[in-house]
Amino acid sequence: MIEVTKALSMSPLAQQWLKHSQFATVLHIFKPASNLVNAEGQILSMVNPRIGNGPFSVVLDIPDFTELLEVDSKIIVDAFSIFVGSLVIDVSDAQVWKPQPDWEQVRAHQQTISSYAGTIHEALLQEAPKDSIALFVIGQAEQSQMNKLLQRKSLLGVEAITGALQSLDATELGEAARILAGLGPGLTPAGDDFLIGIMHALWALLPEENASLISKQIANIAVPRTASISANWLEAAARGEAGETWHALFDAMLAREQEQVEAAILRILPTGHTSGADALAGFIHTLEVFDI
Repeated sequence: MIEVTKALSMSPLAQQWLKHSQFATVLHIFKPASNLVNAEGQILSMVNPRIGNGPFSVVLDIPDFTELLEVDSKIIVDAFSIFVGSLVIDVSDAQVWKPQPDWEQVRAHQQTISSYAGTIHEALLQEAPKDSIALFVIGQAEQSQMNKLLQRKSLLGVEAITGALQSLDATELGEAARILAGLGPGLTPAGDDFLIGIMHALWALLPEENASLISKQIANIAVPRTASISANWLEAAARGEAGETWHALFDAMLAREQEQVEAAILRILPTGHTSGADALAGFIHTLEVFDI
């Protein structure tokens, strides 16, 4: 018996992925999400509302993807549907979600955004994992449980990106990105997440043309040095795109709602093993370098 479930929302990039794909392979499966890859190596993330919208995501009311899919299984897709066994995922009525925050509004209130750096810092002091790059940013390097080689590279990468952000020199940015790209274990290594947080801050602080140019310089160096899912997130950040939890954070900051800011931070922090913490660390580190 055929079952049909309707997608709740999707990004424009997800729309294009479906339009230009016929078949896909299941790349990763987690309880709240699953990643598909098409013949061109492009990724689509199917996620439930707990994860929320993202730059290349379709949001579905599916509590547990591990009960639905198997890694390496083949999926048939078209512009309006994803066929998973006897389940048809209908995306025809999905709300199209805009992945770029309102950067114009964010840039117009830089002082307000920067005023919450301390709130993020305090949250990282309480919650940052012991093997995250965040520890080096918040002055807790002595607590790091990274192996010694990763510790040295992390410190070197943070120092290099600090100098590169101060000068905004393309060569220095490239060298710093080389050190950080792919640094650490996991599907989205800590170094990549740190770079993503930096790019979010660049889009929040710099004119759009400058933010786009510098972010693309970082991504062009980092993408070939990391795994596919992380590369997609780096490319999205370079375009000024961010996940729904970051949108919520910026909205709460602009509204000057302290409790909502703290709630948004606590939604970002558990992302991946160290991903949320490292992206937040990259974000506040950039705010501190620019001293807004």
